[in-house]
Amino acid sequence: MENIALFRGEDSSKELADILSKDCNVIEFNTVYKFLYLCRHSFTGLLVIDSSFEEDICFAIDTVRKLFTERIPILLVCHPQDLEAINPTQSDIDSFILYPLNRGELRSRIDLLFRFNHFVQDKLQDIRHRDEFFGRIGHDMSNPLVAVNRVLKHLNQGLYGCSLADISSVVESVIENNNALLKFVSSLSSQAYLSALECDYQKVELVDIKEVMTAVAKQTQPLAQTKDLELKVEFASEFISGTSIWAEPTLIWRMAFNLVHNAIKYTNRGCILLSLYNLERDLVLHVEDTGVGIGEEQLRFLIEPVVSIGRQGLRMGLRAIDSIAQVHQASLQVACALEGGTIFFIPFRQNSDCSYGIEKYLMQEHSY
Repeated sequence: MENIALFRGEDSSKELADILSKDCNVIEFNTVYKFLYLCRHSFTGLLVIDSSFEEDICFAIDTVRKLFTERIPILLVCHPQDLEAINPTQSDIDSFILYPLNRGELRSRIDLLFRFNHFVQDKLQDIRHRDEFFGRIGHDMSNPLVAVNRVLKHLNQGLYGCSLADISSVVESVIENNNALLKFVSSLSSQAYLSALECDYQKVELVDIKEVMTAVAKQTQPLAQTKDLELKVEFASEFISGTSIWAEPTLIWRMAFNLVHNAIKYTNRGCILLSLYNLERDLVLHVEDTGVGIGEEQLRFLIEPVVSIGRQGLRMGLRAIDSIAQVHQASLQVACALEGGTIFFIPFRQNSDCSYGIEKYLMQEHSY
């Protein structure tokens, strides 16, 4: 049942409340303060104000509009003689209806307000998803470009050597990095992925996560070299069910690249370790650094979108990584390393058919 908050005078007729209670969950209030105290600036439903309400109605409407983040639809029910004092056409209400009440008209007006409010909330949610998506896109496109720009700068300064033989491996890594970025840009053609960072199930294939990690290590090695960091890659000698997962290749590359790029960005000395192993039956992607670390009190808030921890770009990047992991039946977990630094690991859960990644029934549901 839909919720209705009813503002009315204590001694007024209960006719309106009785009508509304037949189809909705009605909570009555005789002061604005009681409504604010109970709802704590968050209410999902419709606000109906009866002209018998003993407080200033215009003040009540203005207070609700100012203190509630989400817009609450407001219906005014009043007597014809109250129209001049309240002036509903000038007040910030969504609709009004006059006494004597026609139950059918009242019900239709309420249904219309609820439908319109749901439509508005859906559109606002779409806008929030769009804004968040473009923020993620900007982040994920800037990381490879920043890395290439830094490598090219040091290449121009002769850091990697002066002969073609010396710099050929660096140039090759830049080319691979740019090719990966171009693949990422091409993936934006998927409308589903454009709208909500969801996987394009038409592009799902078996991806060897070991090969992805090796490629990312090769692409980021020159960047680590500019900071005198050692970039190590370690794989377990055996795996229970191999190292391939059902995944959208570009998303998996984004996830791995952003983890390693963040580790390099926030590490000034020591090493970055990329490893892949089994923990029980999970396939675990592990990235560990010897960087500045993250405080224990910040770890549980790290992926939340509304918390800032003083590292520009890191929070959005980790949230995007976690979103990609969840699409592939995994999750991003963060811990403090014993010797300092941070450990990021993503355990891919083994599916019922012993595979990893997106389950086959999901791919079948999204196939045409």
